[in-house]
Amino acid sequence: MQPRADDRPGTAAAEAQPLPVAPRPLGPGWRLLTWAARQYIRLTGWAVRWERRIHPEAQALIAAGKPFIIPFWHGRIMMLVHCRPHPFPVEVMISNNLDGSLIAETVAPLNIGAIRGSSRDPRKPQKHKGGREALKTMLARLERGAVVAITPDGPRGPRQRAQDGVVTLARMSGAPIVPVTGAVRRGIRFGSWDRFVMPLPFGRGLILWDAPIVLPRDGDPEEMRLLVETRLNALSEAADREMGRAPIPPAAPRDRP
Repeated sequence: MQPRADDRPGTAAAEAQPLPVAPRPLGPGWRLLTWAARQYIRLTGWAVRWERRIHPEAQALIAAGKPFIIPFWHGRIMMLVHCRPHPFPVEVMISNNLDGSLIAETVAPLNIGAIRGSSRDPRKPQKHKGGREALKTMLARLERGAVVAITPDGPRGPRQRAQDGVVTLARMSGAPIVPVTGAVRRGIRFGSWDRFVMPLPFGRGLILWDAPIVLPRDGDPEEMRLLVETRLNALSEAADREMGRAPIPPAAPRDRP
C-alpha cells in the first residue's frame, strides 16, 4: 500500500496525524472474566456437536496453506473459534476499545491472534482508531501467508452490513475472501446491536464455508462490498434455517457518503 504524498513520514501532514487509541490494559477482574469466557468456549467446542461444511475450493486453500480473508459477522464471533477443521492460526482484526481487549485476551490461547484497530467512525472523523495501521499489518500478514479474519460489520454496525475494509484489504492484497458463518440449534441471542449469539452446550452447531470470492483490483468498490455482504447474509440465513432458528435480519443500512 503506497501512502499518500502528504501522509509520508517527515511531512507536516504526517506529523499532524493523531495517534491511534492504544488498547486498554486489563485489570485482574477483567482477566478473570476472560479466563471464564475462554473455558466456556472450550466447553462449547466439546459439548456442541459441530458440523463443518467447507466448500471444496475453500478446503483446497486450507490444505495448500494459502492466505485468505475470512469475513464473519460480529454477532457470531463466539463461534469463530470452532469454524476451523483443525486449529490453524488465524489473525483477527479487533478494535482498540475495552470490548476488543476482552476478546483479544480471551482468544489468544486458542491460536487466534489479534490485530488491533478499527475503521474510523464517520460520525467522529477526528477520532483516530488505528484502522490504517491495522490494514498495513493485515497486508503484511497476508503477504507472509497468514489467514486473516475480519468482522465487516464491526465494531459498531449496522448489523450484518459490510463496511469497506474487507474489500479494500482483498483488492490491495489479492487474497481471496472466504465467507464463513456459524449457527446453533440451542443458543442465546442477546438484544445487543449485533444480536450476539452465545451457543449453549449439548446441542447442534453448523459451520458453513462458502466458495472463495476473488475481487478484481479495478472493480466497482460498492458492487464488491454488496457482493460480500449478500453472500455472507445468505450463508448465515441458510445456517440459521437449518438449525431451526429464525434468521437474524440485517439492520437498516447506514447512509453512505
